[in-house]
Amino acid sequence: VASLHYANVNAFVRLEDRGIPVVVVMNNKHLENYYSVCSDDFHGAYEGTKYLIELGHRSLAYIGCDRFSLEALMRERFMGFMSAISEFRLDFDPALQVNADTQDMAVLRKEVADLFDRQNPPTALFVLDDELALRVHMVLSERGLRVPDDISIASFDDDVIASYLRPGLTTAAIPYEEMGRRAMEMLLSDAEPEHLLVHMPLRVRESIRTVDP
Repeated sequence: VASLHYANVNAFVRLEDRGIPVVVVMNNKHLENYYSVCSDDFHGAYEGTKYLIELGHRSLAYIGCDRFSLEALMRERFMGFMSAISEFRLDFDPALQVNADTQDMAVLRKEVADLFDRQNPPTALFVLDDELALRVHMVLSERGLRVPDDISIASFDDDVIASYLRPGLTTAAIPYEEMGRRAMEMLLSDAEPEHLLVHMPLRVRESIRTVDP
């Protein structure tokens, strides 16, 4: 059984007691006990942030949100972002890290407003995932901010939102095909449980631009 995101230990124990192997996909919980295939969220965030910095961006904000049972994913993506910030010796104001409310657009509007009402607003946003990036994009449009002319956006996942949003969303892509292949290899393996991280390539689209640093 390949379990996508889902991580219920009791269910996994019952399956394995019946001789049904379990591979946990895209969820870092309980990886020490089960085969696990995950995207390399840390390096995906690091490489995306590094790319923005190399394009001249020096004031970057990170917009995250709570994703149930995906605490490790949330943590790794922010840590990758901060690793690039630290490597380039950029100052990072904690107020530029936003934990967005995805259930209340009025609150999200206020959170975005707080970023852009600053004396020195960010020139680029790194967003936890494409679904949240779509919501942020809507709020930016309401404020009359154009992507990428006024603000650049990068994100994660490369789902259908990324390619159909206009302008197209730059995003660290989850390599679904490779992860599925690796999960099947693990299901057929007799080796001890292992944790595999799969590289997230950056899909560069029109949502980012070069700025003068």
